[in-house]
Amino acid sequence: MAVNYGLGGFKDGAGFIYATAPEHEITISTQDEDTLCDLEYDVYDSLNASRPSVSVLSLDLAGYWLVNYNISTSGASGDDLTFSLSHEGGTAFQNGQQKFNSKAGDYWTTSGWAIIKILGSSEPTITLLVANNSSTDNITLADVNISAFRVGSLDGTGDYEAGIAFVNAYQNSSFNVGYAAVDTFYPLGEDLNLGHTFQVGFDNRKFTIEQPGFYYFAGSFSVSGSANDDLELGVFINGTNTENVQTSPKQAWNAKGGSVYQTSYNGLFQLKKGDTLEPCVQNITDTTGNSAFQNTNLVLIRVGNI
Repeated sequence: MAVNYGLGGFKDGAGFIYATAPEHEITISTQDEDTLCDLEYDVYDSLNASRPSVSVLSLDLAGYWLVNYNISTSGASGDDLTFSLSHEGGTAFQNGQQKFNSKAGDYWTTSGWAIIKILGSSEPTITLLVANNSSTDNITLADVNISAFRVGSLDGTGDYEAGIAFVNAYQNSSFNVGYAAVDTFYPLGEDLNLGHTFQVGFDNRKFTIEQPGFYYFAGSFSVSGSANDDLELGVFINGTNTENVQTSPKQAWNAKGGSVYQTSYNGLFQLKKGDTLEPCVQNITDTTGNSAFQNTNLVLIRVGNI
């Protein structure tokens, strides 16, 4: 039997980093402009990754890295905000973007996932950006958490012997999901963009397993519409009928007022070759109105043998 080196045991080098940042106000000069979050990161643990300057993290080993951020915000009352990732001084990556409405300016949270390709000494850095899409009001960030770990080498070799597998898909243009029946899960209904993938098939919005094993799944979504309805995310495995909805993970929320809300969920699946996986959503309240998915980010990563 092949040895499972795991995500921390690549033959050609593991990599990870976890950093936090204290509360800090971000000055917004121009509406809809991506602004660097000039945070003062504290690094707790790292391997083959570093903090070259206070607001920049560096992923110092070439390969594919999963990056995750979780942030609490306040201020900018009633404004739509969009967070994204970038290389230092660069434009925002298309994958990993998340939008939400700040409601009354009280504390709200957002999180996003992206698989980023790091080429080594050319552009190893990662920064966090924010745009105020409604005004030039400043934004206060608190409880900032950002982590990254290496999930594969650039050529797919040198990884743990059983074989690495991962996929990242995203969509930043709005698409609607309608509900013909209450308490019934429906596919997201729109083709997603493929980010990076290795040994996982991808067809529009569905993943197909090529390498059996245990897989970590995560999804983050920015959703508007279906005002004041209770909505719930789920996962289809091997079909889109009711019996194909998994018991977990699920994530429910109320679409207060219908403004943009951000939610996320994650889980672990044991999957065999040929299995398919895709996210789904249901309206628990009624069938009037649609849900508009404005930012969708999905990742699926193989983490071990069966």
